[in-house]
This record gives sequence, structure tokens and C-alpha cells, in this order.
Amino acid sequence: MVSRVFSLFVLTTTCALLVSTSVVSVFAQSPEAVVHPTAKRLYVAGEDIEVQVEATLPASCAASPVTVALFERGGAAKVNQPDPLFEAGRATVASDGKVHGVARVPANLPRNLRTVWPGVSGGCLGSPVVSTGPGLLFGVRDAAENPGSSSTFVIPATSLFMGRAVQVVKGTYTAFANGKRCAAVDLEDVRTKDAEGNVRIHLGAPGQPKECSTPGAAITFTTPLGEELYESRTLVPGVSQPFANLAPKAGPSSGPPAAPDAGNAGMRSMDGGSRLWVISWGAVVGGAGALAVVRRTRSRRLDRTR
Repeated sequence: MVSRVFSLFVLTTTCALLVSTSVVSVFAQSPEAVVHPTAKRLYVAGEDIEVQVEATLPASCAASPVTVALFERGGAAKVNQPDPLFEAGRATVASDGKVHGVARVPANLPRNLRTVWPGVSGGCLGSPVVSTGPGLLFGVRDAAENPGSSSTFVIPATSLFMGRAVQVVKGTYTAFANGKRCAAVDLEDVRTKDAEGNVRIHLGAPGQPKECSTPGAAITFTTPLGEELYESRTLVPGVSQPFANLAPKAGPSSGPPAAPDAGNAGMRSMDGGSRLWVISWGAVVGGAGALAVVRRTRSRRLDRTR
């Protein structure tokens, strides 16, 4: 009986791994196509005029024309479109599959700023190949909002509402610079929001530690529960930049960080690797439970024969 259940446990675990791998493959892009990391993550409109996009595509794309662009969602998104604010570029795939192109950065951006992902599309590809790494940040240098060495981090309204009619992300979030507390902001306080409903967190204001206006300082945020957020930033005095992903670091009391396609929505979601781990672990727990039932059943039979 035990051997039969153990065989069932092994079969269940194997099936779970196969199913979870299939689920991941539905959302994963071809391993032969990849968009490489850009030279930097933060671009400032009016100062940075272009983004160099590099990728490696399948050999079948050699000599094919492709378009390089900046997309609204990361590579895990089911549907992805180029952000119309950025001018796409054209490129031709080299014989080794390499692609190098340029996407143009507009001189001006709306106040809610942008987080986008570099990618490539073309007739030789079934669907756009988009970066699965952290999104590129686009900020603005605004002397009126950021006098002196101060700076601003903008949480888009979409991250607060997550597609709902009412705000669902609430509470006080705290900003730190090199570990020094700079500001605590209630996300529901109308005084922290602009006309579009974006929360604007100002660092480097009078009375804040000097670290809060130090160029290059590591900026981190914590949730109302004290959990550090998964993403961090680098302080650039005078610049307002987006902070859309409000997911905490993965840990015992929190879920995994948001997947790339949730960059502008700030929603928590589970990536393929996490789904695989959960399904597989569920199989292990289920199998262990089955073995425990067998042990209890055998124990009862022995008691009856005594």
C-alpha cells in the first residue's frame, strides 16, 4: 500500500512539474530571442535624446527588417504595444542575429512620467520580443518642483487604483536615502497628489537629512508594515522620476515582486518561476499528506488486531 501511494506521489509531482513548465512556456518568449540590458535605466527628457536598443534574434531573422521601440509592458505581458510617446526606429538583423537600433526620447513628458521596456518587432517574429528586465524610467528635470538639490518620486494613480474604481493601495509609505529616513507619505492624503491623482514624494526638503539630497544616494521605500519595496532608485537632484511598482520584496510575509508587465499598474503577480515552485511544492505537500494517511490507516489496523 505504501509503495503504491509513493508511486502516486512521484507521478503527481512529475505531472505537476510538466504542467507548470507548460504554463510557463505559454508566457515565455523564445529562448533564441532576447533584448539586452540598456546602458542605464533612468533617462531624462530634454537631456537624453535616444535609447540604444540591442537584441539577439533567431538565425532565421538574418537580413530581415525590424522595428525597435519602447513598449508599455514588460516581456511577460500577453498583449504589448509600443508607447506612442517614443519614436520607434528601424534596423536590419545581422547575419549572426544581432540587432542594434535607436528609439527616440521626446523633449517633454506628461507629469505622470513613464516606465517602458525596450523591444523589437518584425515580420520574422511571431510577436514582439520585449525585455523581461526592469523597465526603463523616464523622468524630467523640473527646477520648479525640485529647487536646489531636491528631487521627486512619482507614484502613478494607476499603481494606487490597480484598475479599480476606488483606490486600493493605501497607508503611509516611507522613503529612505542611504538608510536615512527622508519622508513619510500617506497615499490617501490629497495634499500629496497632483491634479491627475499621482502621489508626489519630495526628497531633499528643508529639515531632511543631507543624504536625502546626495547625488547617487540609494533610495528605498517601505510599506505601512515596514516591508522594503522590491524596487529601489538612485537619487538625481533636480529630477522627478517615476516609481510605479509598489510590490514588497519577496519574503515570509509578502508575495513575490510584481512581474514586468505590472510595471505601470503596481500590481503583484506571480512570475513563471514562482508558479512552478508553488505547483511543485503543492505536489510535495499533497504526496506527504497521502503518506501520512497511509501511516494512520496502518496504525489503526494494528490497534484492532491487538
